[in-house]
Amino acid sequence: MGGDWKEFDLNFFRDGKPQVMEPNITNLVPCIAFKADLEDVLFPHGKHGLEFLPFKVEGKDWKLLNCLNSIDHVDEKHSILHRNDSGIIFMVQRLVLNDLLVDDIEFFTLEKSNRSSIFVTELFVNRVKQFGLKGLQFRHVGEVSVSDPLILNSPN
Repeated sequence: MGGDWKEFDLNFFRDGKPQVMEPNITNLVPCIAFKADLEDVLFPHGKHGLEFLPFKVEGKDWKLLNCLNSIDHVDEKHSILHRNDSGIIFMVQRLVLNDLLVDDIEFFTLEKSNRSSIFVTELFVNRVKQFGLKGLQFRHVGEVSVSDPLILNSPN
């Protein structure tokens, strides 16, 4: 760390009490946080459009994933989106995309949104489950309709 940067330490709490079992991956809106030693396991297909920022939790090395990939081509007719008065998407109940780019990336946000949600494909969900990672829950929110249906998820 250089300049005026100061390291800060985070702790995990649930319902105002310290957690007994520490997660190894979690959602820190609008980012995903994970133990630093899991980076290669979680992202074996590359890190295009992803930014990783180091931080510490209870003295242990973690990384914060900031997703820079944005997708457009939302099928407005079949999606259920909530927008603010300026038209910015702030919540997604159902998402249908007409964009084959999702076949090439596992993480994305919506271009006309406040970027408070990171969407992931089933490939990432399966990888998290395969390695038995704890602390991140997923909610099925949609599909891609231009090719074979691809399940889209959003970490809760």
